Amino acid sequence: KVKLYQFERLLSIFHPEISDHFKRQGITSECYIVSWIITVFASSYQYTQESYFIDLLWERFIIWGWREFFRFVLALFSIYKDKIIE
Repeated sequence: KVKLYQFERLLSIFHPEISDHFKRQGITSECYIVSWIITVFASSYQYTQESYFIDLLWERFIIWGWREFFRFVLALFSIYKDKIIE
């Protein structure tokens, strides 16, 4: 619950348009962020040369923890902001 609250606050601070859009649509952070958090701990993948990006994210998560996870999610929202609001 604490991580969900922290994420919602960060989203409302850094991407208020997306936060407002989700509120208008009735989409809570539990709808998407819980599965992402579970993936951090439970998902496995086949190592390939293309999985370098995933390795990098894992490494950053291990070194910097939740801060890096939130930073990554906010970066994704920044990239896909227009598509999300559509």
